[in-house]
Amino acid sequence: MNKCTKLVRDKIPEIISRGEIKLLHDKNEIEEFLLQKIVEEANELLKARNIEEAADLYEALRTWLKLKELTIRDLEEYAEAKKKKRGGFDKFYVWIYEC
Repeated sequence: MNKCTKLVRDKIPEIISRGEIKLLHDKNEIEEFLLQKIVEEANELLKARNIEEAADLYEALRTWLKLKELTIRDLEEYAEAKKKKRGGFDKFYVWIYEC
């Protein structure tokens, strides 16, 4: 039988009744799991399209920023600088091209 791994919220070990829990310590391994979680949550938001999934995505991203010793404010400042340079997504342009 194959074993699967998945990053879970801090209180999940108290809730689940099967499988095992491993506490990560290696920063590179933690980052890999966080990035996988961010993709997982983005896919769940794509399917569910609700605030609950958006909150899960936000929490995973916030935790990744903390790991990288960054803050939400750092992210906001970077996003604003990038928006000034390349624009935002406010006008909803779609690029149609050959691929």
